[in-house]
Amino acid sequence: MEGGSTITQQLAKVLFLTPDRSFSRKVKEALLAFELEKRYSKDRLLELYLNQVYMGHGAFGVEAAARMYFGKSVQDLSLPEAADARRAAALAGQLLALRAARAGASVGGRSW
Repeated sequence: MEGGSTITQQLAKVLFLTPDRSFSRKVKEALLAFELEKRYSKDRLLELYLNQVYMGHGAFGVEAAARMYFGKSVQDLSLPEAADARRAAALAGQLLALRAARAGASVGGRSW
């Protein structure tokens, strides 16, 4: 089962669900996302997502990625550094997840 997911759906998947690719998991993901959106603001959901998402090289979340790629806190990044970190981390995360999915492996201790 493939398809686009909202950030809230991705957050629900990372926090609450297994990585299986099935219709029933997609339904659970949608229901959990609906509940999350009832309880939290969009800003809070984005914050939660950015603190959970895999950013490459074993870094989960933007703070860990900033320390990994630049050796400093995300609060201390310049705007160009933040843009570069986001692009680099997104690409690294996508490539690693793709390789892991093809091999049926886990990434950074998490199954994808």
